[in-house]
Amino acid sequence: MNKHVLIFASNYYGSWKIYQSVSDAIKMKSLFEELGVSNIDTYLNNRYIRSNVIPAMKNLAEKLNKPNQIGIIYNAGHGNWTKDTNGDEDDGMDELWNTHTDNVYWMMKLLKYLKILTIHLN
Repeated sequence: MNKHVLIFASNYYGSWKIYQSVSDAIKMKSLFEELGVSNIDTYLNNRYIRSNVIPAMKNLAEKLNKPNQIGIIYNAGHGNWTKDTNGDEDDGMDELWNTHTDNVYWMMKLLKYLKILTIHLN
């Protein structure tokens, strides 16, 4: 079984400073390494931006669309909500991830890249 991990974290979100996100992500990376996971991609602080998140998700989806693959996405940070833009949310709100400089990243776009995983795993 091949294991793949994506780790995202930033201590900065616009003008906000958060002190533990990157530290938590580094601890999780060490834990995954102790568990024998070698395929770990880490995006910390200024690497945790939209232009890195999209390719990382696509790459993970491609890897996980093959047999005997396990994927984990760990995000040490903050999220938010905004009004649902296409009527697919029961609560009327879309979920967002706060990235290092982009402020928010639409979870629905992330899920689009992972949709093939759901099909493959079910």
